[in-house]
Amino acid sequence: MNYENIMDILKKRYNNKVLMILKFTSREDFSEDVLDGNLYMNTAKFFREYEEEHNIKGIGDKNELKLEMLPQMLTINIGDKEIKLKPTGNAVFEYDNDKEMPMYCMTYLTIHDFDIIEYDGSNALIGLNLDIDMLSKDFGEYVTIINGDELKKRIFIKLEEYDMEGVFGFVKYEEKYDVKRTEKFLSGSIDRFLYKDKYYEYQKECRLIIDSYVDDDKYFRIGDIRDIAKSCKTSELKEELIIKIENIQIQD
Repeated sequence: MNYENIMDILKKRYNNKVLMILKFTSREDFSEDVLDGNLYMNTAKFFREYEEEHNIKGIGDKNELKLEMLPQMLTINIGDKEIKLKPTGNAVFEYDNDKEMPMYCMTYLTIHDFDIIEYDGSNALIGLNLDIDMLSKDFGEYVTIINGDELKKRIFIKLEEYDMEGVFGFVKYEEKYDVKRTEKFLSGSIDRFLYKDKYYEYQKECRLIIDSYVDDDKYFRIGDIRDIAKSCKTSELKEELIIKIENIQIQD
């Protein structure tokens, strides 16, 4: 059966709504931490140093929360003379405290990451069409599947309880010298935390950034989430993540 019409209906219904969030981990006990609601917060400094020390781009990103700009022509007036200079190399900017801000990185899924497996005339089963090999290589052999809407609610309940500031958003992947990315960075907008280089687009990252650590052990605790999440091996993800969507009617 050709499912194109059905997928068109689902794409209109859900558009870019996040259906699920994935958290990849390198060990099974780390995935248990996620299920316990213990979110281990890293920093931009960690991701920068990881690439520099291990020469691995993926987990690491030496340019995390940095803005790189091409040199511009400088005009200097000395008396009646005008001198034009063009510096060599690139200019790199960063805010002093950004590299220490705690962040929690996840992968988000929309309807565009799924294909229809089965349709009975009213209800459909959808499964992942995402190539998870690179994600598994970057982030590990275990993954936790989480209801995104519920996770976001619980995060913000805890932020209020802890009297903390935070942002939960979806990363935009742009070229290094993108105008909007540059404007967000230079204006000091909180959105600067939600930009990465185009290279990382396959990661489909969403992230939580908070203004400080809650505890010395670097965990942000939101409480047990087993009622909205489950864990499995990354190799089993496509079998474990099957979603049923009801009441899909094709118009004649």
